[in-house]
Amino acid sequence: MKQMHYSFLAALPILALAWWHTQQTASPAATQPSIPMAKVAIIDSNEFTADKGIQQVLQQLRILDEKYKPQTDELQKMQREIEALQEEIRTKSANWTVEVQRRKQEDLEDKQLKFKRRSEDTQRAYQKERLRVTAPISERVRTHLQQYAIKRGITILIDIAPLEQSGAVPYYDQAVDITQDFINDYNRTYPAAAAAPK
Repeated sequence: MKQMHYSFLAALPILALAWWHTQQTASPAATQPSIPMAKVAIIDSNEFTADKGIQQVLQQLRILDEKYKPQTDELQKMQREIEALQEEIRTKSANWTVEVQRRKQEDLEDKQLKFKRRSEDTQRAYQKERLRVTAPISERVRTHLQQYAIKRGITILIDIAPLEQSGAVPYYDQAVDITQDFINDYNRTYPAAAAAPK
């Protein structure tokens, strides 16, 4: 019995040394912050306004396009008049007097200037109203996108729409593209309102 007790006591320094060595080698790792594994996904916000995109957005854009149809038709008419006058000058000016050529050229420049101003004014008004009618939907989409990502354990979500133009994303695996799945999920959660009967 004494022999066994002595053997145990003799082994204590060895066990203590082994424990101390384990703590020393383990301690640096224990002080390092744990880095979670990232789950990356890609989304292309350009697809939100494509044919199979966010239906609420598409509905508002259709309404807006209908509202601005008279202005668009007027601009197209002005464009046709400019093209017709350019063609007339190109094909007939050789037979005109200098005075007629001057009047026709001034008329062309006047039409082009009016078209440019009307086009810029219409574009500015359209963009302002587009932002106004889509802003609430954009905010809802952003909130839903965060919830969608959290629910699926996505830790990094990258919108490649602004990056593709600069070539910043030369390649990505289509398996990480969640664009259409998100669009479908959003459209189920927030369906577009039924169109009012005409």
